[in-house]
Amino acid sequence: MDGHDLNAGSTLHLHEHNCPTLEEGAAPPIEAIIDALPVPIYYKDADGICQCCNRAFEELVREPKGEILGRSTCGIAPREVAYKHDNIDSELLANQGMHVSESSVIYPDGTTHDMVFHKATFTMEDGTLAGLVCFILDITEVKKTEVALKELQRQYKCLFDNVADPIYLQKVNGCFLDVNTLACSRMDYTRKELLKKDLQTITSPEHEGALAEKIEKLKLEGSLLFETEHITKDGVHIPTELSARMVVHNHKPLILAIARDITDRKRTQEALAAQKEFSSALLDSMHEGIIMVDKSKRLAYVNPAFYSITGFTYAELVGTEPPFPFWAEDDISRNMMILEEMCSGGHKPGEEIEVSYQRKDGEPFYGVITPTPVKTPDGMTGGWMAVVRDITEQKKAEEDVRRRLMKFRIEEGNVYLVKECTPIKSLEAFNEMLSAGYNGLLVTRNANSNLSKEVSGEFDTLWLSEKKGENTISPNLKRLEGVIDGLSGKWAVLIDRMDYLIFKNETKNTISFVQRIRDTAYLKRLTVLLCLDPSTLSERDIRLFEKETLELEPMLGSDLPEPLLGIIRYVYKQNALGTKPTYSDISMALNISKPTVRKRVQSLVSSNYLKRLVEGRCKFVELTEKARVLF
Repeated sequence: MDGHDLNAGSTLHLHEHNCPTLEEGAAPPIEAIIDALPVPIYYKDADGICQCCNRAFEELVREPKGEILGRSTCGIAPREVAYKHDNIDSELLANQGMHVSESSVIYPDGTTHDMVFHKATFTMEDGTLAGLVCFILDITEVKKTEVALKELQRQYKCLFDNVADPIYLQKVNGCFLDVNTLACSRMDYTRKELLKKDLQTITSPEHEGALAEKIEKLKLEGSLLFETEHITKDGVHIPTELSARMVVHNHKPLILAIARDITDRKRTQEALAAQKEFSSALLDSMHEGIIMVDKSKRLAYVNPAFYSITGFTYAELVGTEPPFPFWAEDDISRNMMILEEMCSGGHKPGEEIEVSYQRKDGEPFYGVITPTPVKTPDGMTGGWMAVVRDITEQKKAEEDVRRRLMKFRIEEGNVYLVKECTPIKSLEAFNEMLSAGYNGLLVTRNANSNLSKEVSGEFDTLWLSEKKGENTISPNLKRLEGVIDGLSGKWAVLIDRMDYLIFKNETKNTISFVQRIRDTAYLKRLTVLLCLDPSTLSERDIRLFEKETLELEPMLGSDLPEPLLGIIRYVYKQNALGTKPTYSDISMALNISKPTVRKRVQSLVSSNYLKRLVEGRCKFVELTEKARVLF
């Protein structure tokens, strides 16, 4: 303002102020009232001589009133301060009017205060100049508030301009009131240009209508998050996520909007959608069945090949929970166990698991599943997928060949009791299963060297013994049960000294053990052979074991002796492969002498089980129809 003068270097020293008191009942004169004011006041006559001051002014200049009155400022304040104020006072008395100036003042406690000096001339009744009056105000707190406000404004501006997204502050029905620096650079406008626009004018034409609806909704709800599209000065379209909120400033509603560029997100979404579409097309075109379950074990996806295999529709399968519609009632327990192991990571990636399912019409079918976890982008497991290969026809063919070639009628998932003093029949059945491709586990009291001549193929051996050692296991039923429970896949298990286990654990406990491994065998499709010496148990105890097991029965219904049946089985196997074995082939395969081969073949030819063919010096044999009936 005119006449406003700041002199931060000018300082005055001030004593603490004591308010004057009046005698009771006295009328306060004007001098007493002025003297009581806490604001320093003085006045000078037309010659610049101080004629009056209050107590607050005395304390400000640290002089008594008697030393102040009758003197100019030069006789009261320090030289540099007095010179300044005398000049101001002289000029003001000469020109008459008002004057305001600021100075810093040091208080008695050492603190610096900002003061404002208000001066004005006054006249007598006849209009002649009487002098000037001055009062002094402490504006220290006002100054501090101004500084704090400027700092807040600076911080606000700093934050506003350095936010990672464009920010727009707009009147509800008008242009932008404020925009940050990033908004200008993103939209390629100057600040002046952008402040002439609003959200509607920076939105692409395709989204203008939707934006108007969103703003109306924003007015009702107070806040809104939605996607739109902004267009820059150069016409570049920017997919944008707008986070808008209604705010109030100076009692007026405004729209505060933060705009986030979601171009990369949109590209990622489009890429994921394209990948999903491609993956879906790939899965839908596969000949193998595909099933997916989510983390809650709900069926989330099946491809056309799978519902073609099962006969169920997509709608009948997706969204169902276990037991699934394609689980046969008899196999629910086992399939549930497989699902639990799959979801808990119990199966190795790429591991093949044989399963038994049923079609919609109730017809059973066999499959091999290969489970694998489905990973989310952050590496977490979001579900599980399994490729299902229908092996029903293969299974039927294998079963047919196995039944024809094996001497004993053995089904997976069962426990068989073989009553014999010496493990002969049980070892023979165990041997056949190894030959059919089963993994083998032999639990025995006999040393492995004694069995090597009787069992062919590779198999694992556990020696039943109370002494610790390699490949040994104590006759503890729980431990043995744990070993069997840990098997998975096509396994044949032979325990050849059940009498030893009964002796160590008592009959009752051993029967309970058999009951438990029977359930395990059923669930895991294991085949378990129990060799029991009937002379070691009473008939009653034997019957208890028989109730929990099946009898091992021969496969062929023929009265032929076993040596001759062995030759018939071998010839059948070779004929099935498209070859006709010679006498030498039979001798080498069955480990019998050539004279014995000739004698037995002759017997079978005479009984019309084999047909002999001669080509040069070689003799071949093949089965007759009579022999084929046995299979």
